[in-house]
Amino acid sequence: MDVVFPSALTSTSPLQPTLRILQPDFLSLEKLEEVCEQEKETSYFTRLPSDHLFVAAQLLMDVATQDFGADADKIKMVLKDIWDIRQAKLRCVWQFFFQIL
Repeated sequence: MDVVFPSALTSTSPLQPTLRILQPDFLSLEKLEEVCEQEKETSYFTRLPSDHLFVAAQLLMDVATQDFGADADKIKMVLKDIWDIRQAKLRCVWQFFFQIL
């Protein structure tokens, strides 16, 4: 039986050894690879599958890496790639902005 409750409770619950966190759809490897490719193809920021993608991913990976299965390391790597691409885009915007001033 699946029960939904705040993820903050998973790390402090006395049932922690028996809890299994279900991977959200927006953290599937296929979805993240698709987002990464979209980020690479455009010079603009693309819409992320969740407004809080990086925060949710960090929280869930800290608490339930084993529940993500064999793809956990790949998911972390793709998330880092997305983050790095977005940071590079932001740096380009800042450089352009300061050239105008």
